[in-house]
Amino acid sequence: MSRICPSCRHEREPATGFVAVPDWQCPACGVAYDKAEALSAHGARQLMATAYTHTHVPTLRRTAAWRLWASAAALLACCAWGVGELAERGADIQNSALQELAAGVKPGDLRFYSSPACDGCDQARRWLDKHHVAYAECSVRERNCARELRSLGASTVPHFVVRGREELSGFHLMRLVDLLKREPLDQRVR
Repeated sequence: MSRICPSCRHEREPATGFVAVPDWQCPACGVAYDKAEALSAHGARQLMATAYTHTHVPTLRRTAAWRLWASAAALLACCAWGVGELAERGADIQNSALQELAAGVKPGDLRFYSSPACDGCDQARRWLDKHHVAYAECSVRERNCARELRSLGASTVPHFVVRGREELSGFHLMRLVDLLKREPLDQRVR
């Protein structure tokens, strides 16, 4: 006896020999005959289309995924807050260290050769003024300052001479701070 699929209207011939598709399933569309009969032809097509194209995520999994993302976001927010707090404390420590450094630099310890058209000189001047570091500025536009700079063997500005002995060409903040931190040669323990 032949059977007609309610979904695709394929007519299944009676089985003769080996059959790859079970009796309860349509060989043309793969729908179970009983389920297709329960639904209308349109409903069966819609069921098949959604069965193969959409993945259903159980509510429990969606809730767990949401909780995981919320936990990760909260952890990230806490880490960002902690880093901000550490940076703020580090800035306080750095400011106090710079205040101590500025207090340790006496007038005449730092000579600063500059030029009015020099961006590095402007940066250095702003930094030194901001941190109240005592310095003597000498513009290379003046002949005696240009002569002094050439006698040091330097040709570029900004150029720093620390305590009359150690020199630095260019505004390299960390190197300048290291030079200023060193004790004067006559005060070092031998």
